[in-house]
Amino acid sequence: MTYPLSHWFRSYAFWVALLMLLGVLRVFQVALHTPMIGYANQFDMNRMHNCFGIWPDRQYVSIYAASWKAPVNTYKMDGPMDPEHCYQSSEKLFVQLGILAGELKNYWLDRPAQQFELQTVGLIKTSILCLTACWLTWLYRKRPPAMLAHAAIFTLVIADPYNTLWLNTLYTEFAALYFAYLSAVLAHYLLTAEKPGLTVRLVFLSSLFMLGLAKMQHLLLPGLLGGVVLLAWYRKHNREKLFPLGIAAVCLAVLLVQQQANHANRHMQFAKAANAADTYLGAVLPAMRDPAQGVKLLGLPDKCALYVGYTWYEQHGVDLGKECPEVFDVPRWRMLRVIAHDPKLVLNMLGRALPEMQGWTIDYLGQIEGGDVDRLDMGFSSRFFSFTTLVQKLPAKLFMGLYVLLGIAWLYATVKFLRFLFQRCEQVPWLVLLSTSVVWMVIFASIFGDGYNEIAKHAHLSYGFFQVLIFVLLAGWPMAIVRKLKSLETCQF
Repeated sequence: MTYPLSHWFRSYAFWVALLMLLGVLRVFQVALHTPMIGYANQFDMNRMHNCFGIWPDRQYVSIYAASWKAPVNTYKMDGPMDPEHCYQSSEKLFVQLGILAGELKNYWLDRPAQQFELQTVGLIKTSILCLTACWLTWLYRKRPPAMLAHAAIFTLVIADPYNTLWLNTLYTEFAALYFAYLSAVLAHYLLTAEKPGLTVRLVFLSSLFMLGLAKMQHLLLPGLLGGVVLLAWYRKHNREKLFPLGIAAVCLAVLLVQQQANHANRHMQFAKAANAADTYLGAVLPAMRDPAQGVKLLGLPDKCALYVGYTWYEQHGVDLGKECPEVFDVPRWRMLRVIAHDPKLVLNMLGRALPEMQGWTIDYLGQIEGGDVDRLDMGFSSRFFSFTTLVQKLPAKLFMGLYVLLGIAWLYATVKFLRFLFQRCEQVPWLVLLSTSVVWMVIFASIFGDGYNEIAKHAHLSYGFFQVLIFVLLAGWPMAIVRKLKSLETCQF
């Protein structure tokens, strides 16, 4: 049976297939570009180098050195390994697969065994990402509007260069992005599907676990996404308790594994000290109206008040390890005392952090192999056009206003969710609830975990969810109002 061309243009399948194709092409054009496109190493990639003994070819950059001017594609697999400076992240999964692919490539092409290209890791990441996106789209096949929405999110958000620039790198940002994307979409599916299958539930649990291991800053994200699903699942399927128990077990396992993996890790001890100085001295105390009182609330000696405004990287000739070593051991829960004493400091910290996040890309790192801090053209006329171009052109007050709007959206969705837990006939904007919650958790985890140091990099995961919310607010609310006018009392889960 044949259909006229107009039928295909009117069908969901046509537009979903078109969007997915565009998204896949968008991702691959970055991953396979010559010269290589990706972020240069500002030192953090050394944490993966030490895990596997793969290092940039010494003719391009000295071993252990940062190469912030440009990314390097040519690697060698014969370098030193140092487990104590290896970051135990789920990023290692993609790197290990990339190394296996590189070894097969060397065998097939009869090349030296130690030869390796970083782009091989990028190709592995790209393939896994695109296959996952296709599978997630297929999950929604019985709900064409949701299937179309997911295809649009993949093409416009996930495949945007501000995300795909992390493909050809060994930074942990890609692992965080991939498992957050997978976890959030599956969370939405579990919250809205009538009878989610066992496979979906198992993949969701695995993804939550890997998300918690991606980056130290995202340790609590599995508890957030899993907690929403757990409560809603128990409300809707109160006879099925095994899956909620599985979610709780995964969230607990993430905490235990992270604690065990990082307890004796020399690099993580260094990172802990640096993060503490950047957070307490560099961010929290300067945001207070009375920093001296904050020093006391944190349990620090009075002498530490002299170093308010200092950070690990800006010690102004002072050795904080000698002058104020107590700051390195302040437990994070003491910040609750400080916030309770001076709640306005949260707004002050957001007022400082948000403008630094407006760029969405890391400007001080080169993005093109062989360049000198060259940046990828993501302008309106470029084939690498990025949503960041629009964000960067927004007036600062409008950009800040969007976050106020997101705060209101989060309050609205949270109230609807709480009402859902106690009143069965209640519609919840699940996409808004999940996205706003992730945005705010990532931002607060960044500023209360690392201060303002590299805030644009640490808060990267929030940008995609921010973009989704902007699309929802622009397109979703008018559609929701129309549906509300048509049917005011329909129960949907």
